[in-house]
Amino acid sequence: MTLVNESTNTGGETARLVCPNCGSSENGKDGKTKRGKEVYQRRKCKLCGKKYSAEILSTQNEYDIRRVSDKNESKNLIVAQDKVGATGNISETEKLLLEFIFHMKKRGLAEPTIERRHRHLKVLAKRGADLLDPESVKLKISEQDWVGNSKNRACDTYNDFLSMIGKTWVKPKYTAKETLPFIPTETEIDSLIAGCRIEEAALLQLAKETALRKGEALGATWEDIDLETSTIRISPEKGSRPRITKLSFRCLSMLLEAKRKHGTNKLYAKKSKTFDRNLANARSKIAYNTQNDRIRRITFHTLRHWKATMLYHQTKDIVYVQQFLGHKTINHTLKYIQLAEALFHDVSNFTVKTAKTPEEAIKLLEQGFQKSDEFDGLHLYRKPK
Repeated sequence: MTLVNESTNTGGETARLVCPNCGSSENGKDGKTKRGKEVYQRRKCKLCGKKYSAEILSTQNEYDIRRVSDKNESKNLIVAQDKVGATGNISETEKLLLEFIFHMKKRGLAEPTIERRHRHLKVLAKRGADLLDPESVKLKISEQDWVGNSKNRACDTYNDFLSMIGKTWVKPKYTAKETLPFIPTETEIDSLIAGCRIEEAALLQLAKETALRKGEALGATWEDIDLETSTIRISPEKGSRPRITKLSFRCLSMLLEAKRKHGTNKLYAKKSKTFDRNLANARSKIAYNTQNDRIRRITFHTLRHWKATMLYHQTKDIVYVQQFLGHKTINHTLKYIQLAEALFHDVSNFTVKTAKTPEEAIKLLEQGFQKSDEFDGLHLYRKPK
């Protein structure tokens, strides 16, 4: 596949390797587009988020195959396999990845899980791993600088791939390096929500109020929302507990406006990949316009961490936060104590009152105060603000 140099004109257009909006040369590939007989490489500026057509690629039949094979829907995968049989332009690795997508779909895995596992194998293959050789894959996984639990997830993915092709291996186990999540300010979150289109903004507002995961949000329907009580029932994923949460009038209004636009029973009508792309574009533009790079670090899951931190700061009740998030074990919730204390260490978190008589004490207990201490014959009661 040939590329046209910056100074070369092909088809009456010069290849643009710099952003026409801000002039930055920091960009990444963002798919391809076809105009007539010419195929263009589309790029996205990493600084301002603008997309533009750049290099003109040589017109080849495999363009359509690659465009289709990137999608996870079964009908598109069938089309891709038909084109592979007709042209033979696809590699053995790509065939294996397509088979693996079908294998995961037959197992009933969720779309975000399929996308993540497909991406793991695709990256390993691109970096030189032979997917049919477990030792080669083991070596490549060990060389990656992935953080958190990513290496263990990659091993689980490859273990599933080996079961598909009838092979086994001695799976390595990596100790995940624990890190604390990034917690943005509420102003930064509101700026991001305001800069998104209504479909993505409504889902972000929902996450800000309920701390639901992306998979839970993408799978939610209007049958889960009770407009009479302004609540949403959250069907859990990752083995957590189901829960019900109150929604604000603002959130309901945004969800209804999004429904008016796409007209389906789902709260978000598009695919997970589309949501990620639209959110990334909005982040880049808002960060560029506000000159605040912290906004680039806000993901959908960041809102879950933010909500949990705020809840503990307001209630000082870690069990309540655990129940709100749906965690089955409190070990996953304890980190929010440290986050809240670090972020709000200089703020008074309690309302304190005194009681001299049993009647005054009973009244304070009914209002949610708890006995804290005694001083000079006075009983001190407090409750979180």
